[in-house]
Amino acid sequence: MIAAFFRRFTRDRRANAAVIFAIALVPLTGTVGAAVDFSRRGSANAKLQAAADAAALAAVSTQRGNRREIATTTFNSNVSTDSTVRITDLSTTVSEGESGVTVTVSYRGEMQTSISAAIGFSTINLSGTATATRGGVGFVDFNFVLDTSSSMEIAADQQGLRQLMALTLPMLGTSDRNYEPEGCAFACHGLAVDQVPGTPTFAQVARNNNIPVRFDIIKSALNDVASIIQREPNSSRIRVGLYSFDTLARQILAPSASMSAVRTALASLSTDCETNNHAVLQWINQNLGAPGRGTSAADPRKVIIFATDGVLGGRNNDGHNPWNVADCNALKQRGFSVAVIHTTYIEFSAQSGSYNSWIRPMVANVAPAMRACASDGLYFEAAYTAQIRQAFSDMVRTVLNQSTTRLSR
Repeated sequence: MIAAFFRRFTRDRRANAAVIFAIALVPLTGTVGAAVDFSRRGSANAKLQAAADAAALAAVSTQRGNRREIATTTFNSNVSTDSTVRITDLSTTVSEGESGVTVTVSYRGEMQTSISAAIGFSTINLSGTATATRGGVGFVDFNFVLDTSSSMEIAADQQGLRQLMALTLPMLGTSDRNYEPEGCAFACHGLAVDQVPGTPTFAQVARNNNIPVRFDIIKSALNDVASIIQREPNSSRIRVGLYSFDTLARQILAPSASMSAVRTALASLSTDCETNNHAVLQWINQNLGAPGRGTSAADPRKVIIFATDGVLGGRNNDGHNPWNVADCNALKQRGFSVAVIHTTYIEFSAQSGSYNSWIRPMVANVAPAMRACASDGLYFEAAYTAQIRQAFSDMVRTVLNQSTTRLSR
């Protein structure tokens, strides 16, 4: 009987599936857990890699500040708040030289597992590297073409406008007062009609009362540009030329790598006359030579930067009009990069005869014309002091970074 029982037991297969499943459950759980956790690892690492990419690009692109600090701050601000992920090490290396700047951001960390912990794997390692390179800009000439027409001497902000108008109102004669019942917003206007001899000009009034005028802000912004260029690793390859235009164009300074020469030339600039952009752009086209590829000092890239309110004409001319962009297109077709810093008109007052007569009828058409004049990405619009200064620095940084930054992993 006992022998028969054991024979039946050895032949019975009814519980095999349960036994086999129980035996297979442990490796099966491990496999599923690994698949789930490694999928989570891929998502976590992708987010960390994106943070490293952003950090490397931010650090390599900056013109000021500590690149390592910028990389760390940018990385941390882009890391998700996943409590299961912990960064154990973040390092940044920076290499700067004549050939450009290279920033490498590397991270290591770990992620807590979920299902895999059941088979003894409580964490999974995370790591990645991002390298951003900003190559040397090569050889480039910044040719600043500054609007020196009298309209560039309006006060540079609303407070300055109101202050200048109030100060000049008592100095206006009857005819001017009828036209500008709240006073004159232009520091460029010399002596008013019927003004008592020996009293200050409006420009002197503005400067005596520390009222910033638009042209002075532009000159100050160009001094900032000189400082930006001096901080470039390959600043010796960058030259600045200065030109002015009103009814005529003239060279103030041939392209020079000496920023002290730029500052000296700026100090001598003043405004005069009205604006004729057709003659000016033709002169630029004929006198700046051919643009190059930036491979040598004899073959520099050439950027033409117009700083202007974009309004043609004057009260002694044939009215006021937006720029005709055909001449800008001729420059771009030759291979010049054309940047525009458009110092937009600030409305003087609802009762200003000069604004209502000359500017209001066509002001809506000025910005579209100036935007069409500029190369892609090189149009900058600014009305007030801080905006004008920022527009100049943004323009230079845009050109220096243009087509020179690469990211690799």
